[in-house]
Amino acid sequence: MVPLNRRSTLVAGFLPWAGLSASFLGLAIVHQWGSDGVFDSCPSYPPAAVGLILLLGLAIAVAGALGSLMVVRRDASVPRRFIAMLSLGAACLFALAMVLPFTASLIIPICFG
Repeated sequence: MVPLNRRSTLVAGFLPWAGLSASFLGLAIVHQWGSDGVFDSCPSYPPAAVGLILLLGLAIAVAGALGSLMVVRRDASVPRRFIAMLSLGAACLFALAMVLPFTASLIIPICFG
């Protein structure tokens, strides 16, 4: 078990990267089950299922973005704030990419092709 001081140091070191890594994980989940479910075959996911997957991915991305936002607001270190701002931008970009499979599930009819 990691001592409390060391654990808090590890969390503090990861926090600026939280928006980037969590939103990438959320995007991977949404892409794997969302867009693949829309385009793979006839028994594809209905839009409601893709919407639930979208909400899960967005929740993961928002949690990571909030961690990076805490660093932007509270940390005085310029490199850590810069990394946290880049992570926030990546989280916004990945959140936009997460919406695309859901939009496709609304537009493309089931058993298309």
